[in-house]
Amino acid sequence: MAKTVLNDWGISKCRDIGAIVFNLIEYNVFSKTENDQLDDFAEIYTFDEAFVKPFQPKKANPAAVARKD
Repeated sequence: MAKTVLNDWGISKCRDIGAIVFNLIEYNVFSKTENDQLDDFAEIYTFDEAFVKPFQPKKANPAAVARKD
């Protein structure tokens, strides 16, 4: 559900989260160090890797399914 909601909000990659963070920094809601930069959020993971794959059903072992002792 998270990926669906984030995509609906126009957030589809880590860099989009970085843009939100840096906007909050600009408005003094967050702060940063001199080493922090938007590129810190570039391509850390894909949203499919984070929000889809961990929740997909595990594939059954075909040999175990065929045995059915």
